Amino acid sequence: MKPLRFAPLLAALCLTLPAAAQDRGATLTPFRSETDLTAYLRRMQIVADSASKARAAAHAAWLAAQPPAPPPVPCGETRQVGRGTVAAPNGLAVITGSVRDQSGNAVAGARVTVPARLWGATTGTDGEFRLQVPDTALGGGRLALRAAAIGHSVTTTLLEMNAGDSARVSFSVCEQGLALESVVVTGAVAGAAKEEGITNTQHAGVDEGGIVKVHGNHLVVLRRGRLFTLAIGGDSLRPVDAVDAYRPGGGDGWYDEMLISGDQIVVIGYTDEGTELGVFRIGADGRIRHRDTYSLRSGDYYSSENYASRLIGTRLVVYSPVYVNAGEPLGDWMPAMRRWHADVTDDEYRRTLSATRIYRAPRVPDDGAMLHTVTTCELGVQPVECRSTAVLGSAGRVFYVSPTAVYVWAGGSHSWGPVAESALYRLPLDGSAPRALAVRGSPLDQFSFLEQDGMLNVVVSSDGSGDGMWRSQRGASALRLLRVPVSSFGTGARQVAASRYRPLPPVEDNGPLQNRFVGSHLLYGTGGGWGAAGSAAGSVQVVRIADGQSTRLTLPHAIGRIEVMGRDAVIAGASEEDLYLTGIRLGIRPSVVQRFVRRNASEGETRSHGFFYRADGDDSGMLGLPFRGEGESGYSQLTEGSAGVLFLRNADRQFRALGELVADQKSAVDDGCVASCVDWYGNARPIFLRGRVFALMGYEIVEGALDDGRLRERRRVSFAPPRRATAASN
Repeated sequence: MKPLRFAPLLAALCLTLPAAAQDRGATLTPFRSETDLTAYLRRMQIVADSASKARAAAHAAWLAAQPPAPPPVPCGETRQVGRGTVAAPNGLAVITGSVRDQSGNAVAGARVTVPARLWGATTGTDGEFRLQVPDTALGGGRLALRAAAIGHSVTTTLLEMNAGDSARVSFSVCEQGLALESVVVTGAVAGAAKEEGITNTQHAGVDEGGIVKVHGNHLVVLRRGRLFTLAIGGDSLRPVDAVDAYRPGGGDGWYDEMLISGDQIVVIGYTDEGTELGVFRIGADGRIRHRDTYSLRSGDYYSSENYASRLIGTRLVVYSPVYVNAGEPLGDWMPAMRRWHADVTDDEYRRTLSATRIYRAPRVPDDGAMLHTVTTCELGVQPVECRSTAVLGSAGRVFYVSPTAVYVWAGGSHSWGPVAESALYRLPLDGSAPRALAVRGSPLDQFSFLEQDGMLNVVVSSDGSGDGMWRSQRGASALRLLRVPVSSFGTGARQVAASRYRPLPPVEDNGPLQNRFVGSHLLYGTGGGWGAAGSAAGSVQVVRIADGQSTRLTLPHAIGRIEVMGRDAVIAGASEEDLYLTGIRLGIRPSVVQRFVRRNASEGETRSHGFFYRADGDDSGMLGLPFRGEGESGYSQLTEGSAGVLFLRNADRQFRALGELVADQKSAVDDGCVASCVDWYGNARPIFLRGRVFALMGYEIVEGALDDGRLRERRRVSFAPPRRATAASN
């Protein structure tokens, strides 16, 4: 938010920016010294305190002007606050209402459904919903209605409803920790060699942290705080080794992502101390041993959409937000690193970020400052050497990694609500000084970005909230495509011209927005996510990036994910009981060219790495996608395994079913998990490797064999560890 109200104070504190026009290609200004940084933080705290007092006074005045609120609905209960009739077509009943928590705050992204028939609606930012129910679901005049939201209890009520009736219902859901009893961490896949990649990353050459990778003749799996290896050399498939994915005597955090560089496995985790890097050596025989553990002071990097780490060559790149604590000594909260040993102390932290590598944002944050920190670690030396670069600016943390730079979108709103003025930072991977643009709106996630042909393209929404912890799991409005030359980044002193924001056609209000750049096109639409599977038909907008020409394609299903499929795109999503995959031909006239329906199923994974496509020609290849039972919510993956993995052949723009590899639902084991006991990054992956087909599902690897164009199960192995003697929840 631009601090106009405090301009005189800013001027008095020498914190105003030059009035000169933004210098194209100029860089942000670094601090000259520790003394310079400390003085700036003190002055910034004065500005923030003044802004906070003014906001508190304005809010108090607003509250005083409001009419008395009705008594709140007790937590876990419902209240029918209106009833009538409606001129609804086709014998529909219409239910409107709201979902709020025990404090009366709106719960955005809650799913209100008729459980037996899967009709449902998603609440907006105001907690409101509108649901149309056909007479076939009314059950003789009685209707069960359920409200569910991630992190809250499920609340159910019964309504007396007939065709043509209308009702308004208020739900109050109780905040509740997830009942998390099982599995996994992490999220991706990639190979030790380029030809052996076993995941579709956003950019070639930019590997992303994941839960399964290949090293030589072994698969390496990160699951529930442990590392496992399985031999796949020749015609083998057998477990080899299993070790804790953390330092000796550790296990007090979330161990989420894994990357492999040479003979080193790097596990990225988060503990009370910040980001943890565990370095392990893997031998040619698949045996793993712990080498080193490093602690990096940081905030939690977790995102429900993105991955925290990237690997480019032998350089590990980690983004981490660090909240500024201006009242404490720099040495107590600034990004720092220490190497673990049995008697390690806090005194051994060494700063990875000097004052001269911290750059000032173009505007002074008055609502909570954050160090947007990019740490690059060279894995080719021992001990590992890490160096950080940061921009000191407003909170907000959507980030994207291209082959040349890390982009961070910051500012505006950090919670559910409208986003106004923001800043977009570009931190080059070569270590040169960051540059910035003053921008508006907010992207949804990393897939809202594309750096291509010297241009940066970003899909922005007027009311986005970024991708931290489910914030992207909501609808979006007033979409624009921001297109700016990479060379236009500078000091960020002036707003990007309005002409750079190209309006995009609207989409249905049918759940969270999904967006993806595929080749020279942008595709977007609404549908599934972490909430319940969609039940309504929808559409996808296909926009040519260069000139903005758009095509709206009707779909018989909502959109759960948009993926690259060679030169084309594939969209997966649910409609009532069934899972659909729709192939989109891209070109001068985009069109729907193929479709496959898996009856009585929904997606088994929400993470981008859950889908895999391996091309073997311009218009041919194989794809795999995990699935689970009909109508199940995306957040089921946190505590439940996928039912199986579906495999299709794409040839001449036609889908053909190859078969499925399914999980043994009776083989679940109690491993006495002590760390990373929730599948935040999913637990199932399709794998195509050296002419073989595998499905990773929990602690199972199932191999399939193709015979006459059909996939049959060849064998399966379990690498489940024995139950630990002492179990703990995490």
